[in-house]
Amino acid sequence: MLFALIIAATTFDAHAAARFANLALACVHKEYPNKISHSLNSDADVAPPRKLTPAFYGCYDWHSSVHGHWLLARLARYAHARRSNRV
Repeated sequence: MLFALIIAATTFDAHAAARFANLALACVHKEYPNKISHSLNSDADVAPPRKLTPAFYGCYDWHSSVHGHWLLARLARYAHARRSNRV
């Protein structure tokens, strides 16, 4: 298993980074379809995803959107490291 991780780490390149970035960016503003897991206490709690979780409403659910945001943050750090010749 460790060997597979080492190989995977050495074959990650700008092309792979772009593929992952495109996956995350494709759903940043894609509101529907959306799986909402939300507890309602009154009619006032009913709202579209962009109102319920404005920072993370893209993708199928907010949890996937959070993963996409973290992926983009890590890819930005990866790109900075590549420009600095640290990768």
